[in-house]
Amino acid sequence: MVRRRTRRYRDPATGQLVEEVEEDVAPPDWRAAAWVLERRHPDGFARPSQLQVSGPDGGPVEIEQTPGLAALAERVAESLAEYRAELEGLDDEEEVHANTVTPS
Repeated sequence: MVRRRTRRYRDPATGQLVEEVEEDVAPPDWRAAAWVLERRHPDGFARPSQLQVSGPDGGPVEIEQTPGLAALAERVAESLAEYRAELEGLDDEEEVHANTVTPS
């Protein structure tokens, strides 16, 4: 329902109090029904949830490795190894302080 109007008046012929209620309703929304159908009957109404990608003529997709990406991965691996080595060198008390965040 969008809007409800109530109108009261006295009928001039009979003298009685008359009350009229007028309601405006919105048209039904198809999206609600579609949502219910997608969830209750996914085989017939749901959108496909799988996507398959293939290369030319249905073959495999060829991926070229970017030299910059390989160098970045190598630098990340080196930094991670250095960080782990630092953590292994700390004793228990220093490690607790190293992991503590101090407010600025």
